[in-house]
Amino acid sequence: MSKRDFFLEIFKKYKSISIIGTAKNVGKTTTLNYMINIAKSKYKLGLTSIGRDGESKDAIFSTPKPRIYVEKGTIIATAKQCIFNSDITKEILVATNLKTPLGEVLIIRALSDGFVELAGPSKNAELLKIKKILYDLNCDLVIVDGAVNRKSYAAPIVTDATILATGAAFSYDIEKVVDHTSHLVKLLSIKADQNQQIISLSKEIFKIGTIGIISSNLEIKIIEGINARDALKKIKKKLLVDFPNIVVKGIVSDNFIEELMNYANIYNRIVLLVEDSTKLFISRDVLSRFQKSGGILKVAYPIKIVGVTINPKSPNGDGFSNDKFLKLLKQNIQIPVFNLLEDS
Repeated sequence: MSKRDFFLEIFKKYKSISIIGTAKNVGKTTTLNYMINIAKSKYKLGLTSIGRDGESKDAIFSTPKPRIYVEKGTIIATAKQCIFNSDITKEILVATNLKTPLGEVLIIRALSDGFVELAGPSKNAELLKIKKILYDLNCDLVIVDGAVNRKSYAAPIVTDATILATGAAFSYDIEKVVDHTSHLVKLLSIKADQNQQIISLSKEIFKIGTIGIISSNLEIKIIEGINARDALKKIKKKLLVDFPNIVVKGIVSDNFIEELMNYANIYNRIVLLVEDSTKLFISRDVLSRFQKSGGILKVAYPIKIVGVTINPKSPNGDGFSNDKFLKLLKQNIQIPVFNLLEDS
């Protein structure tokens, strides 16, 4: 499937799509511009962002950055200061009362083609409000430009699907970039628990507790604690024999998994269930040891990560062979991978 056909296909399937990156300068803005170009004249497009994007120069390297170009009719949610830095003719549609360091987020309509700068809300709840406004303004496709290290914008309660951008700016070591990217895709692709009764009970636990455990007979016990590791220590080992499902609200880290694995032969009979995979901050090594020993990870709300885009060049002038980078990623990732700067 060609790049163009791939994006046309996902635009048909999903009403909102987020773009997240493994680092700065890995091609998020290039990906956004490519998606805007494919969508133009076909969709009423709504755009917003977490963090600031669309600047003419990178704040760290002072190198030229691709700017965000929109066509007339695009609906944009961005901070007031960014509107002054955009060269489109615009109409203010909605004042959201959502504050950012760059001023209130305003919803504007582009009355001409041109460049825009994006800086959106800082919280998921605020983004959901923005998304609703964009839908109310009859946008049929909303694209959210995410921020580095803010996986939360890929959460399924925020957007329907996610594109991951990766590249040489993450590391000078191609193997390290491929390893990190493939691991991140694996984490983001953790499947949902198929037992709908378990999912329903888990959602109740998310509302009221730090950790909950669910028995095979669907009995719940809530374990209170300052944090997940603290709460885990309060679970008696023998209890996990009858309560093999551990439900964790919030972040699950390597330390938590290591703590869980300290239960020796107990943990390998349980399912660890989190809200969604943006809550998982687990290294490849720890994840591998947990899963190889029988531990199972599940989510209540699965993420749909649909593709990966690459930038084989680094802002300092170094980079990778495009063919090698693309080949290695395709060997390690089971979803489509594209270099959007290539013609083919």
